[in-house]
Amino acid sequence: MNKKGFIHTLEAIIAILLLLGVLIISIGFNKTEIGEVPLEIKLIQKTVLNEIQNNEILRVSLFNDPYADIDNYLEEIINNKINYTFDVCGDIEIICPLSSDLPSEKNIYSDSIIIRINKEDEENEEYRIFKLYLWYI
Repeated sequence: MNKKGFIHTLEAIIAILLLLGVLIISIGFNKTEIGEVPLEIKLIQKTVLNEIQNNEILRVSLFNDPYADIDNYLEEIINNKINYTFDVCGDIEIICPLSSDLPSEKNIYSDSIIIRINKEDEENEEYRIFKLYLWYI
């Protein structure tokens, strides 16, 4: 009898360990990182924002409407799995509104920069906020 009790206890412990193992594995695999930006999106954001900061043609085009040069550049850089839109805001004192072109059912990844145009007259500085929105199609 003593041996039977020991075997039943051992079976119960093994069953509990198996159940815990299955739970730990299933919880670990279903873990989603909220706020994690995919590497592909990060690379596109970094590339685009750096190019706009350093390319004089794109910098100047931020201060001209329409923004055809920027749109053409984005079409060349961004692949067909990702969609995009962007906003350019002129007043850095006011919060720029969200673009109306953003889909509501997708995860949107955004980044922004502030650009100042180089003018000889320091009193008439002009700033623009460039916001880039990316999402998977």
